[in-house]
Amino acid sequence: MLNNGAIAWKSRHQPTVTLSMMESKYMTLTEATKELKWIRTLLSKLGYSNDLEDSEPPTTLFSNNQSAIALANNPVSHARAKHIDLHHHFVHETIVDRII
Repeated sequence: MLNNGAIAWKSRHQPTVTLSMMESKYMTLTEATKELKWIRTLLSKLGYSNDLEDSEPPTTLFSNNQSAIALANNPVSHARAKHIDLHHHFVHETIVDRII
C-alpha cells in the first residue's frame, strides 16, 4: 500500500508441487521477496527512499509459518529442507543484506 492505495498484489496457484507446508510457505516468501525488492527499487527511483544510506530500515515481510521463518533466517540448519532449490534461498540473502 502507498498513500492508501494498493500498488502490488498477486493471487495464483503455486506452479510447483511441494512436500510440506513449510516448503510451500518458503517458496511464497521467495516470490514476495522478489516483488518487495522490485518495489523498493521503484520507490527509491521515484524519490520515496534512498537505499544508499545506512539508515534505510529493512521492510517488514510477514509470514504465518514459523518453520519458513526459521529457514529464512538460517537455511543450513534444517535437514528437512535440503531438497529446496537454491534459488529459493534468495530470502535469506535479503535478510542478511537488511532488505527485509
